[in-house]
Amino acid sequence: MNILVAGNCDKYDFVLTLAIMLGAYKEESVMIVTDNDRHYRYFQGEASGVKIVNHIPPFPFAITIYDWHNRYPVDVEFAKCLLATNFERSSLAHIDELLKTITPDALLVMEAECGVNLNYIEKNVPSEAPVYSYYDDPRRRIDWVHDGRVELKDLDKEFSETVGNVLTDICELPIKDIKKLWSYARKRGVLTC
Repeated sequence: MNILVAGNCDKYDFVLTLAIMLGAYKEESVMIVTDNDRHYRYFQGEASGVKIVNHIPPFPFAITIYDWHNRYPVDVEFAKCLLATNFERSSLAHIDELLKTITPDALLVMEAECGVNLNYIEKNVPSEAPVYSYYDDPRRRIDWVHDGRVELKDLDKEFSETVGNVLTDICELPIKDIKKLWSYARKRGVLTC
């Protein structure tokens, strides 16, 4: 399964959580491929059992999630595609460019306290795809990078629900299993695949 999460914004907390949860549920190896390893390099090539690389491998893992920031990776076929943005002008402009060549399965929006809101995205981004959103938490992202590990014990409810909704709606995991998966993840704190 190849999943693309494309957008010019920091979304590595979402991508890491999605990768770990998918790997734990499906009991398969997971790889994150990124074109910008600025934050991933602190995990030294692995986070909670998920391999992280900054080049497209010749043989991807059973589950490969592409965290893409710049151009669209043309040599890869994707089962699912999420376009991600925050409220920054450059990120929104990047999504507009990607929408000229990509029909996404969903839009992922990292909200923040500012003059722009989710209604603006829904009205001005020309896509019929469902919108998933959560409030950006720089503290979570910074803590994970600083520690070099993914801590799933104290995730905020909105973030957890968004990841759960993407797992059920986009990755097609049974909704009944999501609650058990989160319970398992929170008990373990740092989930390993």
